[in-house]
Amino acid sequence: MDHDERRRFFRIDDVVAIHYEVMTDDEAVEQQKSLRQERLGPRDRIMDSEKELQLLIDKLRTQNPEFARAIELLNIKFSILKDESPDRPGDLYGSNQIIQEVSISACGLSFGYETRIAAGRKMFLDTTLLPTDLHVRTMSEVVDCSVDPADPDRYQKRVEFYDLDDQEEELLVRHLVKRQGKLIGQQRLEAELKRGID
Repeated sequence: MDHDERRRFFRIDDVVAIHYEVMTDDEAVEQQKSLRQERLGPRDRIMDSEKELQLLIDKLRTQNPEFARAIELLNIKFSILKDESPDRPGDLYGSNQIIQEVSISACGLSFGYETRIAAGRKMFLDTTLLPTDLHVRTMSEVVDCSVDPADPDRYQKRVEFYDLDDQEEELLVRHLVKRQGKLIGQQRLEAELKRGID
């Protein structure tokens, strides 16, 4: 497995906002066409600009962390202003968007929910990465849906992305790496604190 493949399969536990729609094969083909067309629209150009800015901030962080943080804070301010807008992408789904823990990689994710969906079904999936509020919108296919061992009233869905835009895949990989770095830092701090108490 080469370096790029390892980056795609790198998986972490995270909290994200999810909106999904289960579709027939024909609906999925139409949604896929629609997604490709939307990538040219004004709302998606704004989202693309946010994604590109986040990628540049991540690169800049290694060279000049304070400057990168300043730009990131400005971007957060703009996002807050954008969030007040009535046509904010996250508001498109209202209560149909759920915030929950997932296991996520650049090639798919796993999450729990109350309804069962048969393997092989197609889904439109809009995953909002937190706290950046960046959307990864893609088609996916259910590869498994089984009873959650921790809660028999819920099902654990595993979906695999397809037709994921290259820029969104890179954004997702960078988010995962950054999130993993934070988790490792927290674990080290907790271990040091525990050693200090003992």
